[in-house]
Amino acid sequence: MENKGLSAKRITALLCVLVFSMSLVLTGCQIGSSDEGKTTTTTTTAAQALEYIEPEDVEVQCPKCGSTNVDDAWREGEEYDEHYICYDCDYEWYVVNGVAYEIKDNGQSATVPNYTYRPGYVHNSSSSNSSSGNKGNSSNSNKTTTTTTTTKSGTNLTMDDVEELADYISSGKWLNEINWYIDEEGNITTEGDKGVLGFGYSTKDKCFYATGNAWQRDYGYNELYDKTSQFIAISYDTINVYFTYKNKEWMVQFWKGQYGMVLIGAEIGVYNRTLAAGANDTGLNHYNAVKDSERLPISLTLYQNDKVLFSRPQKLNWWQTGFVPGQLGVTAGVLVGSTYTNDLSVTTSITLDNAEMTQAFIGGLEAVTRIYNNVDAMNANDTSAGYRSFSFKPGDGVTPGTYSVSGNTVKLTWQ
Repeated sequence: MENKGLSAKRITALLCVLVFSMSLVLTGCQIGSSDEGKTTTTTTTAAQALEYIEPEDVEVQCPKCGSTNVDDAWREGEEYDEHYICYDCDYEWYVVNGVAYEIKDNGQSATVPNYTYRPGYVHNSSSSNSSSGNKGNSSNSNKTTTTTTTTKSGTNLTMDDVEELADYISSGKWLNEINWYIDEEGNITTEGDKGVLGFGYSTKDKCFYATGNAWQRDYGYNELYDKTSQFIAISYDTINVYFTYKNKEWMVQFWKGQYGMVLIGAEIGVYNRTLAAGANDTGLNHYNAVKDSERLPISLTLYQNDKVLFSRPQKLNWWQTGFVPGQLGVTAGVLVGSTYTNDLSVTTSITLDNAEMTQAFIGGLEAVTRIYNNVDAMNANDTSAGYRSFSFKPGDGVTPGTYSVSGNTVKLTWQ
């Protein structure tokens, strides 16, 4: 069998579909309302793909002690295919064309008498395909390439299996297995508003978004996340607004940029932590996502060179987000710096709890002096890399760098 690898295009499809590309197949999904029973559809392709994930067990039995506590022991560079070891008696053997050969301590081999051959996992590689010999002095030309075995370590997959699974995932048909529903706001999400990997799709705003109960909520946020996000192909600008209110340190953080290779988006997160006595440290210390009772009404509109990419209306939230298909600077590759993210601007409004909280937030907003770009910061020899000057001042709230106040609602724009 040809030892095929996954192409870059297929790997990209796997990553993108798993996280965001739900809209490509939404028309093929069975979707009910939140008040009705959920409907699922199982396709032939889906059933076939599941067989690759959980194939029917094929036990391999130790010819010495009879145990089935056996695992594949193939090692890189071996000239034969099926190599097994028994965990109960440490007996090792390999199989070629249905004939088993014992592997002795001195490296020699001998035929295993009265061995009943049970087809098991066959390890395929370019070296074994091209070799003309083996330790058992038998030909390797008649190889089994599609059988699998479930052993102590689990299910082994051949490259054929991986290719089939990749095709299945990149087709988006796996989404037919998920219990979707449309809520009263036109959002396509799943049971418990958890979405797929924490994301849903808004049919009104035409964008992906983080669901109210996304798994990310459990992990809060700290500066370390911004310093490592570029390693998972996320490129963005970000601003932190810090203030103190009701004996807690609060952090409202803003992001905009390129998410992976296929999405442009923006985020606003609200976090806090208990105020430490005499301390107001905002370094790498961890902040928790706010509780439900502490969420704030937040709106979000993302522009690219004055063109609206999406607009999310004001909603009580701890993490207001939006993501749409697109790329910033295609020729720049996966990671893009501030030269490209600077084409994006965000207008948002946040309604605070009361006048005290509003004034505290405005104080934090006016204390902002810079924007951080996680890709520009990848210059290890320059501790100031990644930062550029930026500040807020009173204004119309629409011009970048200005904010306006109406009651307890603060409107601002940044770029």
